[in-house]
Formats: sequence, C-alpha cells, structure tokens
Amino acid sequence: MYDVLKKRAHSLNNLYCTACNGELTKRQETKIKNLQDNAKTLANSIGMKVYHQTDPRGASIYLIDKTMNASNYTDGICIW
Repeated sequence: MYDVLKKRAHSLNNLYCTACNGELTKRQETKIKNLQDNAKTLANSIGMKVYHQTDPRGASIYLIDKTMNASNYTDGICIW
C-alpha cells in the first residue's frame, strides 16, 4: 500500500509543481482528481483519510486518522 501511495504522491507533486509554474491542461486537472480520489480510496480501505498538501515544496499526501482535521495533518503519516 505504501508503495502505491508513494507513486501517487510523486505524481501529484509533479503536477502541483506544474500548476505552480502555470496553468494546467484539462487532462492534467483530471489526472490530479483521479490521483486524489485513488489515494482517498486506499486510505479509506485501512481506516484512515488523506490530507492533500498542494504546495510542491513538500510532501503531497499525509495519512491521518479519521478523527483528525486538516489543521493537524502534520501529526499524520507523511507519504514521500
């Protein structure tokens, strides 16, 4: 599971970097949504949820407990 999430995180990070440098194509926007949805599904299958960090200078995916909110995502598991 970690390896799959790691691949999703790297793909998202590349796309977030592209977005930071200019506009995304419709295809790239769709790819981001699909990657985010897939990561959410994977996290849900192990009883967790995903926080997506869109800043390309760091990790893109954090696994957090379902009781946590976005303000404490750094207490979760960084997928890098």
